[in-house]
Amino acid sequence: MELFLYIFILLLFYFLNKNYILNIRIILFIFFLLSSFLLNYLIINDQIRDYFTYTRVLTDKGYYPIVLKDLFYEPYFIMLSKFLLKYFTIPVVLNIYYTILYLTSTLFFSWLVFETKLSSWKKNILFNFFYILFSFVLIRNGLVYIIFALFFYQFSLNRKFYIQYASVFIHLTSIPILFLSLFKSKKINFYIIPIAVILLASQFFLFLDKSSILYLKYIDYKKNSVNYNYLIHYVIFFLTISLFIYLFFKFNLILSNYFFTLMVFIYITLFYFNAVMGFRFSFYIFLYLLMNTSIVFNKKTESILNRYSILFIIIGFFSYKLFLYV
Repeated sequence: MELFLYIFILLLFYFLNKNYILNIRIILFIFFLLSSFLLNYLIINDQIRDYFTYTRVLTDKGYYPIVLKDLFYEPYFIMLSKFLLKYFTIPVVLNIYYTILYLTSTLFFSWLVFETKLSSWKKNILFNFFYILFSFVLIRNGLVYIIFALFFYQFSLNRKFYIQYASVFIHLTSIPILFLSLFKSKKINFYIIPIAVILLASQFFLFLDKSSILYLKYIDYKKNSVNYNYLIHYVIFFLTISLFIYLFFKFNLILSNYFFTLMVFIYITLFYFNAVMGFRFSFYIFLYLLMNTSIVFNKKTESILNRYSILFIIIGFFSYKLFLYV
């Protein structure tokens, strides 16, 4: 039932992007919201991937008093949970997080469907790949991905955007992106080499410090990825690097900046340490490319991509199968 409803939602999103008659779009959008709420109602939270990982984290850390260290270990999830657990059980607390994630994701994709500066095919890829993850799965870092998707969009339009700085209080993966954003207007030159070396050395020494938050996160990823099937991670890695090389030469003036190039460099480094860590970080790269309004192909190619973007539902199907249920 959930899968058929989900495919219906994917089709609604496609036709929302394709139809430009306002009255029809409003009707489709109402059906989209109603179907989305129904899907959220039907999905059973304790069957969702990572649910028991979240349960374990709250069991291990949630009942201890709030300490300074919590400020550096996902304060949104840990500190808020410690407060909520005074009044609710762990399943109820997790349901609160799932509700926050779902509502935020719904607002984001509702804005996206009416946004006019991004190509229709980009929006369809975004929705088909990320809808399940952003709406139902990633209760800790899903909000960060959404925030940075908006930041990348504003960045491509040369607009100021400050909400991304709040992401450091949600998930640690935002720290390197925030750091790199300081160089977002800096074009590639010879000095990228020492900066890349410094970044690599800093990560290496942080991993040597077994009491550091970064090392503890690495151990968490390593434990949680035992018995993982890494095939999908290596496929995504190959596709990401291939896409980076192609687009870098295709849109050299747009992508030849410290921000994007060093982001790819960090992705390769993280993938070397742990495929799951690299995979999670690759979302930033895809979001950067898809939310960039300046990356536009010629009219013929754009027309073909928009016309046949219904085929991206295949991506949506695999996202459902890979990411939603254990």
